Amino acid sequence: MKQSMVKTSEMITLLDSLLEQVDLVDKTMSTSINEAFTHCEETYMEQVHRIDQSLQEIEVAMYESMPSETEWNRSRREMVLHTV
Repeated sequence: MKQSMVKTSEMITLLDSLLEQVDLVDKTMSTSINEAFTHCEETYMEQVHRIDQSLQEIEVAMYESMPSETEWNRSRREMVLHTV
């Protein structure tokens, strides 16, 4: 009976040790996954910001290159006169 008690006690100790290791692995994996997710999220947000900046620069360049209303009307008038 005493031998059985010792084995049960040893089993409980081994199971406790195993559960501690499982908890440690779980915490480590959770931390690693959270860090990886945070890195991906930061990288994604940086790319979105860069794209947004590029679109703003394109918009500014487009408006700067557009002819004024006077130039546009003159150009249209010249095209109409040219085709007649």
